[in-house]
Amino acid sequence: MGAGNVNADVCHAVEYALSMDIPVVFASRVRHGEPQAIYGDAGGGSSLVQAGAIPSGDLSPFKTGLLLMIALGQPDMGSDELKLLFQARWFPCIDEVVRILLSTV
Repeated sequence: MGAGNVNADVCHAVEYALSMDIPVVFASRVRHGEPQAIYGDAGGGSSLVQAGAIPSGDLSPFKTGLLLMIALGQPDMGSDELKLLFQARWFPCIDEVVRILLSTV
């Protein structure tokens, strides 16, 4: 439950966005937990990661969106840098990270 899986239609939309070089980061709405690359069927976390989508780690969808918007505004922010950014464990300090990133914009 809450592993970040989507239905097949959303999976196709994700694949299309990725084919257009639009980064996709997916999150879980559950209170505690994070997206898992477990299920491999269309829309499973594993198929999303294989397509190039990035799991949000321990961030909520709201914080994921915020961090993604800030990150995409930075020069030289490619997909490799985005993957590293979302692999970090931010939950305890995300408010401070957002404050620092906003002060550099």
